[in-house]
Amino acid sequence: MVSRFKFLTSSLLASVFVLSGCGGGGDDAHSANGNPEGTWLSFSPPVLRQQQYEGESLPMVVTGTSRRTFSAPFNIRIVDGGGLITTQVGLTTLSDLSYQATLWSNPGLSVGLHQSQLQIHLCEDDPSICAVPFPGSPWHLPLSIEVKPLSQARAVPGLSSD
Repeated sequence: MVSRFKFLTSSLLASVFVLSGCGGGGDDAHSANGNPEGTWLSFSPPVLRQQQYEGESLPMVVTGTSRRTFSAPFNIRIVDGGGLITTQVGLTTLSDLSYQATLWSNPGLSVGLHQSQLQIHLCEDDPSICAVPFPGSPWHLPLSIEVKPLSQARAVPGLSSD
């Protein structure tokens, strides 16, 4: 299976390193993926879950919180091996140690449950190469999207596009 790469390039002019994830904290063991060098970064929620109807593309928000600062700017590379998200990604700075990323689900997903692991790479160099990764990179963020038939949406008052 060919991996789809999502690139976000964020140059921080300040000397702090921040990454955004989704709304809340994750535990160190989960966020570090068994890598002791990666415990300084956590994601909230620790698992992205989404329910949608066929043809929809909905936002999913994740917050990344760092307990460490770096003097170098960073670049982010998100690898989605399952094709569950689009290339549209928004990144917002919440604080010196916290960022929020908004990812959009793939509107072309078929009915059923789709699961994948997003790989989050933090790099000092070009994110397409990532020859100089930050300690602990990459992190893995589980993603689960349940796609329901469009006919179920039409049965819900107010959701019909007819």
